[in-house]
Amino acid sequence: MTTKVMHLADRAAKALPTSLDSQRFEQLDAMRGLAALSVVFGHFLNVIPVLGEVGGGPFEQIARYVRWYKYTPAFTLTAAHEAVILFFLLSGFVLALPFVRGANIPFRKFLVKRVFRIYLPYLLAIVIAIYGMVLCSTNGISTLSYWFNQIWTGQITSYSVVNHILLLNSFDNDQFNPSIWSLVHEMRVSIIFPFVVAAVLRLPLWANLMGALFISITGMTLHRLTEGRVDYFLTLHYLSIFVVGILIARHLNDLQAAFQRLTRRQKIWLAGGGVLFYLYGRAIALILPGWEFQDWPILFGAGIIVMCSLFSVRVASILKVSVFRLLGQISYSLYLMHSTVLFTCVYLLYGRWPLDRILGLALVLTFIVSVVFHYTVERTAMRWGQQVAKRMR
Repeated sequence: MTTKVMHLADRAAKALPTSLDSQRFEQLDAMRGLAALSVVFGHFLNVIPVLGEVGGGPFEQIARYVRWYKYTPAFTLTAAHEAVILFFLLSGFVLALPFVRGANIPFRKFLVKRVFRIYLPYLLAIVIAIYGMVLCSTNGISTLSYWFNQIWTGQITSYSVVNHILLLNSFDNDQFNPSIWSLVHEMRVSIIFPFVVAAVLRLPLWANLMGALFISITGMTLHRLTEGRVDYFLTLHYLSIFVVGILIARHLNDLQAAFQRLTRRQKIWLAGGGVLFYLYGRAIALILPGWEFQDWPILFGAGIIVMCSLFSVRVASILKVSVFRLLGQISYSLYLMHSTVLFTCVYLLYGRWPLDRILGLALVLTFIVSVVFHYTVERTAMRWGQQVAKRMR
């Protein structure tokens, strides 16, 4: 990072209020845990066929309820795609904070820590998923959903395995674990993240916003022109969400001051509007062509939610409750392992147990497996990453 960029970072760090200057935001960990839980619930619900997917059958009445529940506040529990947008925003914010506060982090150390933090647990999770598929999969269950029957049903080839390891080509990243598609984009963004932060710190706010909008539109347009065959263009789109997270970190002081000037009623209206945009961004964006445009109102709502959790003492105190903090600690393991546990339980028990009992057991086992994975794999990988980074000059 150049001297000029570091000077801008120092100025931004000095502008931060004392209460936020060196604080670890535990409420954001809890928020990440709640978002991971919504992904879990969303995938569990996806096992049930949607209305019209399977004619008649035992799930038709349930499918009728599921069809309408998405328009109710209960959708918060299963808003999986929205949760991923929140993940990207939080990653951009949290990763940018050290740079904004003036830390001089060498690129190699940053990359080593990210590889150990994200990539090593990811690799083991993929190995476990492939192993589970080999042992348990019967290539689909006709009475379950189309989503369920698209996963753990393809042929395992050396090409698909290598792609999952290297993350270089555009590949079917739902084949073994439907959650890892977002990690593909996150790892790609991590490689260039310090340079993105440097650029954001150099440019004024309006230029950063226009730049984020430009790379998002460019990525979405190219993705559509190539008919989705090149998912690097989606990485370009999701990079814009990381940029917004960086901007929140850079302008944290101004955002907090603006929030504190609001009346209590205005804060309530702001928070409510953020939740509405976050949950129903898809409906808001129906007038726009393409599903990718739905991410913009969702991102707007997610940004408001993040700022309310940072600046509202009441919201922060709720998120810092011990159960939410624990959920935040195991959120990455929860995200990585729940699909493998779910598919294993369904394939082994479907036809012997009712589906609701299978899903209940899978949920309990998901938490147990996630806790074990967090303390044995995830923490070990983080510790190794820190040790390797310390030894680097």
